[in-house]
Parts: sequence; C-alpha cells; structure tokens
Amino acid sequence: MSWWGLRTAMVVAACGGLAGCSSEPAQQAIAGTVELDGRPVKTGHIRFAPFDSRTSSAEVFIKDGKYTAKLMTGSYKVEIYSPRAKGKPAKRIPGPGADADEFDESIPARYNIKTVLKADIVKEKKEYHFTLDSK
Repeated sequence: MSWWGLRTAMVVAACGGLAGCSSEPAQQAIAGTVELDGRPVKTGHIRFAPFDSRTSSAEVFIKDGKYTAKLMTGSYKVEIYSPRAKGKPAKRIPGPGADADEFDESIPARYNIKTVLKADIVKEKKEYHFTLDSK
C-alpha cells in the first residue's frame, strides 16, 4: 500500500470512531414525565415539533405519566394529547369503524393545538418534565 493509501485509510478509520467526523448530528435520548393537575397522564402522546425546518419532528407515547424520545438538539414546540372515550358511539356513516366510541381531548388546547409549551433540547440535559393544569 502506498503512503497516500495508508494515510487515507488511517484518516477514515479515525473518523469512524469520532462523532465529530459525521455529517449527521447525533440524536439525544431524553425522558420525562407528564402530569395534569398533579396526576400522571395515564395514556397519550407527546409531539416535539422543531422551530427550524432542518430537524424532523418526533412523536412518542405517554404511558403512566412517562415518556422517552430521541431528538436532535435544538428548540421544539411541544404538544401533549390524551384523548378519552366518552362512552357512547360516535355518529358516523355506516361501514368499518362506524361503531367506534366518540372521544374528546382531556388535555387543554393550550398544551396541544394552541400549545404554549416548548423545550430546548441540549446535550447536558436528559430529563424534561411537563406539569400541566386544567384551570
């Protein structure tokens, strides 16, 4: 192998072990809790929508008030949803799913479709907790 070939192979091998050589930024693993009026949100989902257009959004499930996600570092708008069945069938046209229950949203709109929540994901922070109130 020539000197240049050996040198190139060494540089490629060195970059393979370093995150800084990657053209793609690494994802940050985060976790947290979601409470409504002091109680864990039993089921639902949380959506992280980036303020920039270069990063993808992420949506993960909430179970027993807890969630985990992988996100790129940056600023995100946060939307939290927890639909609940009303206990009566929805009025739908006949066909598959026509007998499904009607649902309403248990989380106030200021935390989902009109959200005021945001999260700044940084490497140094691994936990993001959301304490919501229905008042």
